[in-house]
Amino acid sequence: MLGGVELPVVLFAAVVSTLVLAGVAGGLAVHQHARASLERAWAAWARRHGLHYVAPTGEWPNRAPPRITGRVGGCPLHVELVGARNADGTRYHTRVRARAIDPLPVALSASRHGRIAPPAPLGDGLPSRTGDPYFDQEFVLRAIGGERVGALLDANARRDLLRFASSASASSVALEYLDGEVRLVWDGEEQAAWVLDEARALVARLSGAAPAGGPYR
Repeated sequence: MLGGVELPVVLFAAVVSTLVLAGVAGGLAVHQHARASLERAWAAWARRHGLHYVAPTGEWPNRAPPRITGRVGGCPLHVELVGARNADGTRYHTRVRARAIDPLPVALSASRHGRIAPPAPLGDGLPSRTGDPYFDQEFVLRAIGGERVGALLDANARRDLLRFASSASASSVALEYLDGEVRLVWDGEEQAAWVLDEARALVARLSGAAPAGGPYR
């Protein structure tokens, strides 16, 4: 006995504590490795497109994620990670956003299967339909703006969003237009350069920074 406690009990508690600490340390090491890989990928992608890579700041576990800033077709462009809370803790989504050249008085959220909640003031709105059966089957649309919504989310935009959703390795994808800003959001910490290329091209077209109906890539 040790201080009135059976020795096997003390040893068992010590083993459990060691295993828990090892698991936490291992999980943190995996996360750090994945984030370091993302930082290298984003820095290389930013250089290739003449954009500014902003390195992460702070110390683990409160280290701020990296981001990319610059311009596309004269429009301010941002690539960033945004946190989303769920039952398992904080997950990160990748978001590419740009200011529209000629902002429209429109607010919309088109979320694949409704998995990404719409921003205010669209959260309480009833879902809308575009009349495109393929798009309406895949995306839940909430919008304010009447006919201008159709002008923004036209056949080309719907086609490109469907293609992006099917090609990106993400189960959740959302297109948002709010306060004159176009945002493309999808789950995961994206590292693939070709996916970032397609997201940048799609956001550029919808913001008016690239010709409508141009090549997808």
